[in-house]
Amino acid sequence: MALAAVRRYAAAGGTVLLTDEALRDLASWNILSASAIGHSLVYAGYVTPTSTTDSLTKGARELSSQTYEPVPLGYELSNTFSSSTSVNTAPAWWVSTKAWQSAGGVSAGTTGSGQTSLVPCESDAA
Repeated sequence: MALAAVRRYAAAGGTVLLTDEALRDLASWNILSASAIGHSLVYAGYVTPTSTTDSLTKGARELSSQTYEPVPLGYELSNTFSSSTSVNTAPAWWVSTKAWQSAGGVSAGTTGSGQTSLVPCESDAA
């Protein structure tokens, strides 16, 4: 019932922000297939900007931008300072860039190759 109300709100022109596991609702709304939505375990959540003109990414470093600090949220960090032995416990949710673009979406940032994790504001996408 709550998802239906959010869907009606969006259809009436409202802005809906989906983060983390809520991306799975895109499948419930038949926007993407469930197989196009996933998550990875990373050292710390991050987004690599793909656009320098979108208001969401303007001023962000081009390589990657950390999106949250894992430890206060309860995710373990290793003290090895080596990417080969790091413990990756922080979730990073994403949708398949190919599936997102096929559905008419635009990507403003990724978390891994082919994994859209940030989309532009509607007014910026035009």
